[in-house]
Amino acid sequence: MLWHKSVEVQLQSYSQSHIDVSIRLDESEEWWRCTVVYGEPDMSKRTEFLNLLRRLHRQSGRPRLCAGDFNEILEHKEKAGGPMRAE
Repeated sequence: MLWHKSVEVQLQSYSQSHIDVSIRLDESEEWWRCTVVYGEPDMSKRTEFLNLLRRLHRQSGRPRLCAGDFNEILEHKEKAGGPMRAE
């Protein structure tokens, strides 16, 4: 899809844990944002990752799709191996 000439993509920012782009389809007037993330697996660095998401959110009032691996679980039964985490 992103290489089709009816789709315009502009890179906004990137790091080891995210790629953020603006996308416009078929020369429409409306742009939207797509942010793909890989969440910080180290709990001591999780706040830094969440602050990045907050900064990205504040940068644009456009509609945004945020997808990827947040390295987060809802329940302990989802986790296999390693130490237990506080819920």
